[in-house]
Amino acid sequence: MAGLLLSAAVACVLLAGAVSASSSSSPRVFTVGGDERGWRQPAPGEETYNHWATKNRFHVGDFLREDSSEPPLPATVSDPPPTAASFPAASPMASRLRLGQPSPNPGPGPSPGEGKREEGEARKPEPRREVTDLGGGSEVVHIPRFMARERAWELFEHLNKRIPWTRPTIRVFGRSVVQPRDTCYVADEGLTDLRYSGHQPHPHSWHEFPVLKDILKEVHEALPGSHFNSLLLNRYKGGSDYVSWHADDEPLYGPTPEIASVTFGCEREFLLRKKPANTKSQAAGESGETAPKRLKVSAPQQHSFLLKHGSLLVMRGYTQRDWQHAVPKRARAASTRINLTFRHVLP
Repeated sequence: MAGLLLSAAVACVLLAGAVSASSSSSPRVFTVGGDERGWRQPAPGEETYNHWATKNRFHVGDFLREDSSEPPLPATVSDPPPTAASFPAASPMASRLRLGQPSPNPGPGPSPGEGKREEGEARKPEPRREVTDLGGGSEVVHIPRFMARERAWELFEHLNKRIPWTRPTIRVFGRSVVQPRDTCYVADEGLTDLRYSGHQPHPHSWHEFPVLKDILKEVHEALPGSHFNSLLLNRYKGGSDYVSWHADDEPLYGPTPEIASVTFGCEREFLLRKKPANTKSQAAGESGETAPKRLKVSAPQQHSFLLKHGSLLVMRGYTQRDWQHAVPKRARAASTRINLTFRHVLP
């Protein structure tokens, strides 16, 4: 019996030594399977990796130095997944960043109400504007991307098919000629009739063409303070259609008319030149009979604008009094261009 007791005592001593040796050389952190997680308390002042396991998945955290003053952690726990308190982090900021918590000093933010937008509201970018000061109180504003390209094509197809286009006969220098483009005229009721080159177009009502009212609204929004009540539409069916040098200086528009021109379809060159001395208004008129084959530009007395699909060009101030404009023939312009010129007729 004494021998057995002695053997048992020796075995206990050996087992205790093995456990002690195993504890000193065992991993700093141990894990158990299933949903359980456990940690072994590290020795004071030692560095270790923080590990944890859940559902047989092993995770490695940050490299940490644990404080020996903290109480021992239980070998087995059944609490929810670890939080920031479960992992002694190298710094409070590291724990916040790892667990997605907000920083205590997030820095300056937007003031109350700043940057707020109503639900579903989209901020429309302001289109680029090119302003040309012609001098003498005359100005031209060009907005190359006034209208979205896709919508502009839809409007082009609609206008090309639905507008009652006509190609009237006009008189120039006592001769009757066919105007080299198609036209249509829309105006408010009760306005002074438009008349040019012996031709008086029939005024259609805005109610006949709701799409034109929509375009008019967009033009008014782009040009605050404007008030257009009439519209002259032009259709150039190819490069041989054109309009020669002229000015829209009829008395019904007043001394400083504002004219807004929207282009759909084929791009065309739009020219401006200073009125020659002692030139009568509408000299060659709308016929374009005397239009040269090529109109050259020589700054600063002439300006050229390439009016592309969906663009807007506005003439303001004394542009009609002091300047003339034209859309010359261009052989390379093989497709159709539709041009909407919004005007204000005096009451």
